[in-house]
Amino acid sequence: MAAHIGLVAGCLLTSFWVQAVTVSGLYEASVEVNDRSLAERKRAQEAGFAQVLVKVTGDSTIVDQENVRTELANADKFTEQFGFQSRSRPSSDPDAALQTAIFLNITFDQAAVNRYLRDNGYPIWASNRPNIVLWLAYDSGFSREIMGGNTLAQLQELLMEVAQRRGLALQVPNMSKQDARLVQAGDIWGMFMTPIIKASKAYQSDVVVAVKIQQEGERVNLRATLLMGGDEQQLSISGQTLENALVEFVNQVADKVGASYAVMVSADAAAPLVLKVSGVNSLDDYAGLNRYLRGLITVRDTQVRSVVGDEVEVRVMLEGKTADFTQSLKLDRVLLEVEVLETEIPAPEAPVSELPVAMPSPLTLPVEPEPQIIRVRWSRK
Repeated sequence: MAAHIGLVAGCLLTSFWVQAVTVSGLYEASVEVNDRSLAERKRAQEAGFAQVLVKVTGDSTIVDQENVRTELANADKFTEQFGFQSRSRPSSDPDAALQTAIFLNITFDQAAVNRYLRDNGYPIWASNRPNIVLWLAYDSGFSREIMGGNTLAQLQELLMEVAQRRGLALQVPNMSKQDARLVQAGDIWGMFMTPIIKASKAYQSDVVVAVKIQQEGERVNLRATLLMGGDEQQLSISGQTLENALVEFVNQVADKVGASYAVMVSADAAAPLVLKVSGVNSLDDYAGLNRYLRGLITVRDTQVRSVVGDEVEVRVMLEGKTADFTQSLKLDRVLLEVEVLETEIPAPEAPVSELPVAMPSPLTLPVEPEPQIIRVRWSRK
């Protein structure tokens, strides 16, 4: 009897799909400079390269590695283009006038950066990233307000800039009538997550964060609850300024989310997979499927094995773990409705009477593991 292993989709993917957001500018940085001199340009390029490495890996500690610190001095060889720009700088102080500063805008070579990370064993976090909704209550000492809409607009601008530097897909509620009805400042202050989770459903978010910030004397204290993948984590931060506290807070959130989603690409490929993709109804679908698969960080190569009706069977060679590949599918929502995970059905064994007799023993070669089969449906329109 031909054997196969059947597993429910839940063993591979969770029962819900994550709402991904495509984050742009991961290989771009903008660094404030004192002037337009060559020395300032070099300093800013190194700082910008460090920003990009942190964004792409999802790990703020990568710049503490000795080999990375050395490579930062070679930022120029990873640079595609740069240019100076004068623009206003956001401030956390709502009463402060906007200040103009000079920035160096730098674009780095994506292929070169990814190659460096792969060659040195660092993870890569793809541009499709989980949507994070953040509920923030701020106590100024006189009142408590929820950030959103036009409320605490400068604080929101600063927060979004810091989140952009970390490559986060961060969303602040617009505090519509529905939001205001479901979530009060006291809910955030008391970290009562039930109404916050309920209100977050409207934002199709997989990661929910509740934050309360209070000015206490000369310190800014920040407390937060982060919900991700069913786990609840508490964060506690104290800073000399609101900006310092926000930067540290965003770094902690980004590190935690990045650790869950960044992919450690391995030179040793995992066992191949076979994707059976239904819903491929046109040449555009077929071309789109191939582009999508070849664009995934975890995919080394693909080979179409057959096309029958609207179903395409593709052999996929991985660069990372199978779990990282399936997590990408879950996040992107391009290949949907995983039904069955199973192994290839081996060919029937030959009868004993047909086996050769007295043949010399050949060298024993390693047996390639049988590919897993994943059945999915193409959904890109």
